[in-house]
Amino acid sequence: MPKLLLCALLTVLAAACTPAASAARPTLDPASSAGRGAQLFTGAGRCATCHALTAGTIIVGPALAGVASRASTRVPGMAAEIYLEESILHPNDFLVPGFAVAQMDTTLAKTLTTNQVADLVAFLQTLQ
Repeated sequence: MPKLLLCALLTVLAAACTPAASAARPTLDPASSAGRGAQLFTGAGRCATCHALTAGTIIVGPALAGVASRASTRVPGMAAEIYLEESILHPNDFLVPGFAVAQMDTTLAKTLTTNQVADLVAFLQTLQ
């Protein structure tokens, strides 16, 4: 009986540790706006330094798994795309509950081009 219980427990643990959120992410064409945004996210944009793409994982800022779905509900009357862009360019305007002012880099509006911001937004919109 103990071996059966141990096998059942290991099966449950293995299922719980499977990175389902990463499996749900689509494969992106690196030449597309979303693909370039994904590259910025982990590279020059430095987003991955503070934001995880796995639900429930907090590095410094909120996890971004599912952000495309949440973005349209964060500010009444504001489209998801605009909310995401504003959150990148003016991060202190719409704080996620539980996170402090000045926690996110406020210089992105000066360091990222308009096209780079659009690419990041396109990538974030793939994170359903």
